Amino acid sequence: MSGIRLRQPVVATRHRDRVVAALQSLFGLGISHKVEDAPSHAEFGLRAAHLPVGEQFIEVIEPLRDDTPAGRHLARLGGDGGYMVILQVPSVEAAAARARAQGVRVIWEGGDAVKAAHLHPGDLGGTLLSLAQDMRGDAWAQAGEEWRAHVRTDHVHRIERADIACGNPAACAAAWSALLGVDRSGADGLTLLLDEGSLRFVRAIGQPHGPSGLTLAGTPGSPIEAGTALKIGNLDIGVRPASDR
Repeated sequence: MSGIRLRQPVVATRHRDRVVAALQSLFGLGISHKVEDAPSHAEFGLRAAHLPVGEQFIEVIEPLRDDTPAGRHLARLGGDGGYMVILQVPSVEAAAARARAQGVRVIWEGGDAVKAAHLHPGDLGGTLLSLAQDMRGDAWAQAGEEWRAHVRTDHVHRIERADIACGNPAACAAAWSALLGVDRSGADGLTLLLDEGSLRFVRAIGQPHGPSGLTLAGTPGSPIEAGTALKIGNLDIGVRPASDR
């Protein structure tokens, strides 16, 4: 399956505005959209904010109740951390059919401008994965109709990689490779190179399974320093300076 993009990693927290402020301060990001009680998020009992990183996004969600998927996830984590990875695909219908054919459970389907299928984390090494199709080309309206006006790239300009922690990285890489139709890369075969961004499977040692890290690409001439990083619970967000590429 070609045309797959790492479009929107999702961070879960009990303190949305505090986490958003930290992301803005450290990485110079703007906010394209804040959701308080929109129908698109009310179904899941949460409020959210979207921060563009070039043409990709970091979404920060905060559960409004404990008896919600995000609330239960935070209880399992014992604090803030990575929640979900959203990959943009050319056809959500074809992607969901491929998942079912491989025995991966589809636990939710829906959406309007962006239609998505959420896959059961138990079938994917412990990570909640959403496969999403933009029904309006590349509008990605769930991040706000005017999100491009809020893109700030003085510090960082792309999400290069999402790290996925699991018990058996080789098995997880193989399962995700088969699901997405993307060959495994790297000497150890633990990386999937997508049309935009990549996924890296790492061993979960003393941490929950799920998204555990993000690597952002530093903008040439950026004032951001090597080693700049932000820890949000079990999720580590770092920067690869332009000089390293």
